[in-house]
Amino acid sequence: MFRGKSIAHESRWWLIHSIGLVVVISLTSAGYVFGVAPVINMENEREELGRLLHEAKEREQIIATNQARIASQLQTSVNEVDQAAVQLHTIEYQNQRFAEIAELAEASQVRINKLTPGETVIGEKHNTAPISLEATGTYASFSAFVRSIHAAFPDVGIRTFSLQSIQSASDGEASIVLDMSWHVAHTIQPEHTTR
Repeated sequence: MFRGKSIAHESRWWLIHSIGLVVVISLTSAGYVFGVAPVINMENEREELGRLLHEAKEREQIIATNQARIASQLQTSVNEVDQAAVQLHTIEYQNQRFAEIAELAEASQVRINKLTPGETVIGEKHNTAPISLEATGTYASFSAFVRSIHAAFPDVGIRTFSLQSIQSASDGEASIVLDMSWHVAHTIQPEHTTR
């Protein structure tokens, strides 16, 4: 009889130990799932955030370097534009400009037949004074004349030109009509104040 109780007691002991083992494993798993895993996940997220922060700081440094480089390039460009800026004359300089154009024509062996100013067009930053020129000469002399205008007067642009050979000329003479735009400075008007 004693032996029967011992077997029954032993079978309960295994049952108790099995249940206890299941409880311990469950508690350990629950502790890992609810305690350790979130800490590991938070640590991984913290490392990821640290990596992203480091990358953002590197990008910020690159942007700051590029911004400084671009600002320096912009200032260099502004300085170059200021130094290369064309100094515009006022319309009062017209007779002198016509004389300069006539000198270039003579140097290029172009004969001016007519040099006519047009009505000045008022612009926001500068005014434009049209100039019409009718002349005769060879094709080579006109080419030299147009190049010399471009080189000598950065404030003068050629809008249109018409070149036509003269049938009666045996030396290849042609007639040309140039329509030019001379960019001139605004004429400063004195301010009138009323009291």
